[in-house]
Amino acid sequence: MMEEPDYLKEINNGISEMYNSIVEIYGKVLSVLEEPTTDKTKEICEKTKSVMGQEEAVIDRCVEALIRHQPFAGDLRSVTSAMRVSYDLARISRYLSNIVQVIDDVDSGMRCAPDVKGLLESGWEMVQESVMSYLSKDPIRAASVIEADAKIDAGYRKLLSRYRDYAGGGACVLMNGLIARIIERMADHACYISAEAVYMVTGSRIGVRAPKCPPNRP
Repeated sequence: MMEEPDYLKEINNGISEMYNSIVEIYGKVLSVLEEPTTDKTKEICEKTKSVMGQEEAVIDRCVEALIRHQPFAGDLRSVTSAMRVSYDLARISRYLSNIVQVIDDVDSGMRCAPDVKGLLESGWEMVQESVMSYLSKDPIRAASVIEADAKIDAGYRKLLSRYRDYAGGGACVLMNGLIARIIERMADHACYISAEAVYMVTGSRIGVRAPKCPPNRP
């Protein structure tokens, strides 16, 4: 196997740096779910802004690689996939920041937010696996992430069903419903990253970015 070009190593280092920043954000968000507080909101927001800057740096490296090195075949797929993955990671960081913003906007002192803690942990596991499958160029591992998305979708629908006739308070329903939707979208971006891993290695596209349309009703 040929050694990876230095410009691809630099691009992937940028992806890894983005992921490490998001790991920090996730830890802070999880602590807010366990103990709702406004103290970490600004800190998380600032960290998310730094991820956006890291995304721009990755894209700049990709554009420079396309212009200076004119990659082809697998190397070209790696560069174009990195551009899409950097966007997906930036979106994931924004979604994590949105979770604490929802808690603040609805009521930072409420104790019902942990209802979505398990769903967040499952979604985060998908994010971890997607990034690892991408960096290790493991399409089998990536495919398992895409398969796991059904579990997140089912958990999201189950939560909405549980709260449909909930009489314990509208704010709690609103908070958990909004956060669950954010987690569902975050998991979608984990699938997108995994799809890029498959494409990068095999050259075949998996149509996970298309919307999931409901079946026709009788």
